[in-house]
Amino acid sequence: MIWQVVRRNGIGFDPFTELSRVNRSMDRLFGEPLGYSASFPAVNVWRGENEAVVTAEIPGVDPKDLAVTVTGDVLTIEGERRADSIGADDTLHRCERGCGKFSKAVRLPYEIENDAAKAKVANGILRMTLARKESSKPRKIEVQAE
Repeated sequence: MIWQVVRRNGIGFDPFTELSRVNRSMDRLFGEPLGYSASFPAVNVWRGENEAVVTAEIPGVDPKDLAVTVTGDVLTIEGERRADSIGADDTLHRCERGCGKFSKAVRLPYEIENDAAKAKVANGILRMTLARKESSKPRKIEVQAE
């Protein structure tokens, strides 16, 4: 079944966008205080013929507090963002930045070569370049006539 955008007064209304918005609001309402939702860190994945590239937003996370592992075609990013230290006499007026431990698993488009994987952090962005495993590359099979 294909859902179409419903029109209200000439303005498009997508029920799935509204459901997603409500879901995010409920996550914020009932989620862990000062914690992360399943969407942290935000991740982009793209692939070429020979490698996949994954970027993740991890502002405020010390690279020493990160662990990146690959098992088969699943990449796992784990880490911790530490809370700001507040003095005993200080009063907290607003607290929106999450802190604590996080973990996110992402399925990659193919298995990768563990020895050729590279990861670096710059400006709060973790960038991983993951070479495709030779055995997962398509092979052309020549057809011979008898």
